[in-house]
Amino acid sequence: MATQTKGYGLGVDLWERRIFQHTQKARVEAARGSVRFASVTNTEDDPILARRAQLGTAADLGKRLGYSLFGIAMVAFFVGLLTNFNDAWGWIVMGSLIAGSVLLLPAIIIGYAVKAAYRDDLGLDSGH
Repeated sequence: MATQTKGYGLGVDLWERRIFQHTQKARVEAARGSVRFASVTNTEDDPILARRAQLGTAADLGKRLGYSLFGIAMVAFFVGLLTNFNDAWGWIVMGSLIAGSVLLLPAIIIGYAVKAAYRDDLGLDSGH
């Protein structure tokens, strides 16, 4: 049976882990530009974190736009299916799918790269 002693043992390890997890969360949110944790890590002082924050924001925007275009394609398909499916609906569906794919491919890859860089900086495993 594990016993906790003052200043040593299991309790200290758990406390240090909680502090590390809180600090890790604060760093990630600060690098993404969160106002709440801006005092923990200032992205203006570190150009690498600033660039990562820019890439993360661009990836999030690309994902939003790409998935929105996929949604538009689905809506256009079903509207065309319920009405007369003419060439206009086909072009809307096809254009939305192509544009959505073009936006999503780099956005997803860059988003994963930014997350992997944060995890690597914090000394965490890659998750694979």
